Amino acid sequence: MERDAGGVQAIPAREAEVYAGFMEYTDYHVGRMLDGLKKLGILEDTLIYYIIGDNGASAEGGINGCFNEMSYFNGLQGFETPEYLSARLDKLGGPESYNHYAVGWAHAMNTPYQWTKQVASHWGGTRNGTIVHWPKGIKAKGEIRSQFSHVIDVAPTVLEVAGIPQPISVDGIQQDPIEGTSMLYAFNDPKAADQHETQYFEMFGNRGIYHKGWTAVTKHRTPWAPLTQKPPAFDDDVWELYDTTKDWSQSKDLSKENPQKLHELQRLWLIEAARYKVLPLDDRLMEKMNPDTAGRPILIKGKNQMLFGGMGRLSENCLLNLKKQVPLRHRRDRGAGEGRRGCHHLPRRQHRRLEPVRQGRQAQVLLQLGGSQALSSSVPRRQSRPASTRCAWSSPMRRRPGQGRQGDALHRRQEGWRGRHRGHAGERLLRRRRLRRRRGQRSAGFAGVQAG
Repeated sequence: MERDAGGVQAIPAREAEVYAGFMEYTDYHVGRMLDGLKKLGILEDTLIYYIIGDNGASAEGGINGCFNEMSYFNGLQGFETPEYLSARLDKLGGPESYNHYAVGWAHAMNTPYQWTKQVASHWGGTRNGTIVHWPKGIKAKGEIRSQFSHVIDVAPTVLEVAGIPQPISVDGIQQDPIEGTSMLYAFNDPKAADQHETQYFEMFGNRGIYHKGWTAVTKHRTPWAPLTQKPPAFDDDVWELYDTTKDWSQSKDLSKENPQKLHELQRLWLIEAARYKVLPLDDRLMEKMNPDTAGRPILIKGKNQMLFGGMGRLSENCLLNLKKQVPLRHRRDRGAGEGRRGCHHLPRRQHRRLEPVRQGRQAQVLLQLGGSQALSSSVPRRQSRPASTRCAWSSPMRRRPGQGRQGDALHRRQEGWRGRHRGHAGERLLRRRRLRRRRGQRSAGFAGVQAG
């Protein structure tokens, strides 16, 4: 694709180049895997699902696209301006980036369907081409199957092909029945009647229902809207109706022509949503992304995590959860320094520490920038504050030249900062000062090393 060097069009052009390169890279390595199965002599009797996509194409890159997709999930996408992206144009797709293409490309990739990933109501957010390869089990070659299927049908298909029953109990824990329908019935019968006749959809309040060729859908939230933007009330959402047996791309809305059918499908959506624990509806985003507030388990448990030299490209979902643990101070220690327990074994200038302040116990995360040492995210409480400490995101907490801990805490109190956390070294110092004055006086705490 030809780019206008330095122009606005150069940004989406580069984003498309990176995406095309990724697709080519993926295709090459999928081919390597198939070659390996062939060398082992098991390719002909291996059931392979190749699903081309993840939901629909994603619009989470925003209007301009982004250099780091995590900016979207942390409400920082406003920084991904054309000027910001232009300055990093040649770094897109490189090791310093975690880039994402713009909304326009998402719409283009989902054509002719409406909308994008996250909009689970419309086919643009859910429908993907799929290749099923199993030479010993599928007699047909290069044929198309039009029976309605959903990703939850893959597991039941694999179990039926392998002759394995669905598990009733795992490690003594009763299992819910698998909700999908095996697709095996259609492998060798292109005219077989659909067995998966009803399927609800819901994501962030965007919801829809499929039933025997009809779909009733409503978009509740726009994927590239700011995460802080308040969505409309659920009762204000506008429903659409499509007959996909005649209009497979959902282009002609029949809701006004056939309101009775729409009401029937809306009622069916409520029944399915209640059956599969979708209700009550919850359209919050930031709270759902944080495991602590969403109430779901996370991969990293507890307060400890071991990292090794050379580890890179670690997204926030692979590390200790530091969300909602403010104020957050980014500290870079310049030397090995005596008395810095847990840090003295590192070479100079080779570690960073993210120190969240939160009620309760201590936690520190050490991210090594070089070397081969293994680092632990849990270290003993520090007894001293290095001179190189700086507060990167909270200017009222920034140290003035010549100030020590007491002066620093006094400065924060003058700026209106009030600490409520106890148990760290700075708080103990302030507690002694407080006892010398009068009981019950509120005092600013030292923004030290704490986490829950």
